[in-house]
Amino acid sequence: MDTFNTIFDSIFSFGANVFATFFIYGFVGSMVAMFVSIYTVRRMSRAGAFDRPIAIWSMLVSLNKVYLPFIAMILVGTLSGIYGVNSTINEVVDQKVHNTLNQFSFEEMDVERLTAHMQGQRTMKELLDSELRRNGHQDAHTNTIITQTFLSELGYPKGADELVVQLRNADWSQLNKGVSFGVSYMATDYIDGIFWNIYRIVIVFIILSCLKLPILELVIFSLYKKMFSNASSHESSEYNTLVA
Repeated sequence: MDTFNTIFDSIFSFGANVFATFFIYGFVGSMVAMFVSIYTVRRMSRAGAFDRPIAIWSMLVSLNKVYLPFIAMILVGTLSGIYGVNSTINEVVDQKVHNTLNQFSFEEMDVERLTAHMQGQRTMKELLDSELRRNGHQDAHTNTIITQTFLSELGYPKGADELVVQLRNADWSQLNKGVSFGVSYMATDYIDGIFWNIYRIVIVFIILSCLKLPILELVIFSLYKKMFSNASSHESSEYNTLVA
């Protein structure tokens, strides 16, 4: 029962920490988005971005002066909260990885023996060349042609020999120094990949559900301007022709 309570308390504590992080990051992000979006909307309003040729149309578009900052607060606040949760989970995973790997005694590993073993590895091409030389074939060029042809006929992957060379030339003395960083990096990189998908889902959802009408209105207004600008240009051209 004590073990169960300990596990429950740990989960509850972690969940509360994640929720608090989401709220704090989300609040800060939404406040920043509010000030920036209000400033941007005011600049756009002064530049006539919300003016339309029909009064009721302009009145409806003017609602965006309030609507767009509100949506910006929701979008940036949500993304900021998710980023906070992402960072918190990465920190926890990174700490857990380091604590787990520190329990292993990498210092006791015979790195010199491992290095000598790996440096003694030979590629398949080198093995075949050695066998040919042992049987009296000393011409290096001929041996190269024979080994390459033989390996090609067998379908032997070239990457296998390249991997052997990489392992042979690796600095195995760094094993006990960089393993913690490498494992924690892969773990957090995997988590970041999951959260990037969440970011994309949130952005697409906000655009499709909250911004489709403003975007549609902007497209219609652009077409309206293009149509009437072309019509006015055509009328002006006809008038100049008649006057001439």
